[in-house]
Amino acid sequence: SSDQTSPLAVVGETGYGKSALIANWLHRHRSHHPEDVVVAHFVGATSTSTNYTLMVTRILEDLHEQLGLTFERPPAEQLVTEF
Repeated sequence: SSDQTSPLAVVGETGYGKSALIANWLHRHRSHHPEDVVVAHFVGATSTSTNYTLMVTRILEDLHEQLGLTFERPPAEQLVTEF
């Protein structure tokens, strides 16, 4: 069914354009489907991209921005404990 969704992972060697491919797709998808909530996380884009506490914080901030949610960001210690 077209209503089903699943995560997408793009893998490959360094320099093959994975990040550019996904960033391009994300930009086009958001412009054509502004009602969709899409959270992208580029592992390897920064030295902290694999830090799960920072990743969860960034995803929460992304959801806050996309959905207009109002919440107080939990402290890092709480994220570590709960996630």
